[in-house]
Amino acid sequence: EHTSKQMLSFHLNERIDVSSRNAEFINLSVEWIASEFNIGRGTKIADFGCGPGLYAVRLAKRGANVTGIDFSKRSIEYAKEVAARKHLDINYD
Repeated sequence: EHTSKQMLSFHLNERIDVSSRNAEFINLSVEWIASEFNIGRGTKIADFGCGPGLYAVRLAKRGANVTGIDFSKRSIEYAKEVAARKHLDINYD
Protein backbone atom coordinates (compact mmCIF):
# COMPACT_ATOMS: atom_id res chain seq x y z
CA GLU A 1 0.00 0.00 0.00
CA HIS A 2 2.74 2.47 0.95
CA THR A 3 4.90 1.55 -2.03
CA SER A 4 2.08 2.01 -4.56
CA LYS A 5 1.20 5.40 -3.03
CA GLN A 6 4.82 6.56 -3.25
CA MET A 7 5.20 5.16 -6.77
CA LEU A 8 2.11 7.06 -7.95
CA SER A 9 3.48 10.29 -6.48
CA PHE A 10 6.72 9.75 -8.44
CA HIS A 11 4.75 9.07 -11.64
CA LEU A 12 2.83 12.31 -11.20
CA ASN A 13 5.85 14.53 -10.50
CA GLU A 14 6.32 16.05 -13.97
CA ARG A 15 9.72 17.53 -13.17
CA ILE A 16 11.61 14.32 -12.48
CA ASP A 17 12.53 11.11 -14.30
CA VAL A 18 11.93 8.51 -11.61
CA SER A 19 8.90 6.30 -12.27
CA SER A 20 7.88 8.09 -15.46
CA ARG A 21 9.75 10.43 -17.72
CA ASN A 22 9.29 14.18 -17.23
CA ALA A 23 6.34 15.91 -18.88
CA GLU A 24 8.40 17.49 -21.67
CA PHE A 25 9.84 14.10 -22.66
CA ILE A 26 6.38 12.49 -22.60
CA ASN A 27 4.93 15.26 -24.78
CA LEU A 28 7.78 14.94 -27.29
CA SER A 29 7.43 11.15 -27.29
CA VAL A 30 3.70 11.32 -27.97
CA GLU A 31 4.31 13.82 -30.78
CA TRP A 32 6.83 11.43 -32.34
CA ILE A 33 4.60 8.36 -31.87
CA ALA A 34 1.60 10.18 -33.35
CA SER A 35 3.50 11.39 -36.40
CA GLU A 36 5.54 8.22 -36.98
CA PHE A 37 2.53 5.89 -36.74
CA ASN A 38 -0.19 8.25 -37.99
CA ILE A 39 -2.13 8.14 -34.70
CA GLY A 40 -5.57 9.65 -34.96
CA ARG A 41 -9.27 8.99 -34.71
CA GLY A 42 -9.95 5.27 -34.37
CA THR A 43 -6.34 4.12 -34.04
CA LYS A 44 -6.26 1.24 -31.55
CA ILE A 45 -3.46 1.38 -29.00
CA ALA A 46 -2.56 -0.87 -26.06
CA ASP A 47 -0.48 0.92 -23.43
CA PHE A 48 1.17 -1.86 -21.40
CA GLY A 49 2.51 -0.64 -18.06
CA CYS A 50 0.42 2.51 -18.42
CA GLY A 51 0.77 3.58 -14.79
CA PRO A 52 -1.47 6.59 -14.18
CA GLY A 53 -2.20 7.00 -17.89
CA LEU A 54 0.28 9.73 -18.79
CA TYR A 55 0.66 8.52 -22.38
CA ALA A 56 -2.84 7.05 -22.66
CA VAL A 57 -4.51 10.41 -21.97
CA ARG A 58 -2.38 12.24 -24.51
CA LEU A 59 -3.03 9.61 -27.17
CA ALA A 60 -6.77 9.50 -26.43
CA LYS A 61 -6.92 13.29 -26.86
CA ARG A 62 -5.73 12.65 -30.43
CA GLY A 63 -8.74 10.41 -31.00
CA ALA A 64 -7.04 7.06 -30.47
CA ASN A 65 -8.95 4.16 -28.95
CA VAL A 66 -6.65 3.43 -25.99
CA THR A 67 -6.52 0.51 -23.58
CA GLY A 68 -4.21 0.99 -20.59
CA ILE A 69 -2.94 -2.03 -18.65
CA ASP A 70 -1.00 -1.97 -15.39
CA PHE A 71 -0.41 -4.12 -12.29
CA SER A 72 -0.91 -1.18 -9.93
CA LYS A 73 -4.53 -0.91 -8.85
CA ARG A 74 -3.82 2.53 -7.39
CA SER A 75 -2.43 3.83 -10.69
CA ILE A 76 -5.35 2.35 -12.65
CA GLU A 77 -7.89 3.93 -10.30
CA TYR A 78 -6.14 7.29 -10.64
CA ALA A 79 -6.05 6.92 -14.44
CA LYS A 80 -9.77 6.12 -14.53
CA GLU A 81 -10.54 9.25 -12.48
CA VAL A 82 -8.49 11.43 -14.83
CA ALA A 83 -10.14 9.95 -17.92
CA ALA A 84 -13.60 10.52 -16.44
CA ARG A 85 -12.75 14.09 -15.44
CA LYS A 86 -11.42 14.82 -18.94
CA HIS A 87 -14.32 12.98 -20.63
CA LEU A 88 -11.97 10.57 -22.37
CA ASP A 89 -13.10 7.06 -23.24
CA ILE A 90 -10.05 5.05 -22.17
CA ASN A 91 -10.35 1.40 -21.18
CA TYR A 92 -8.17 0.62 -18.17
CA ASP A 93 -7.49 -2.91 -16.87
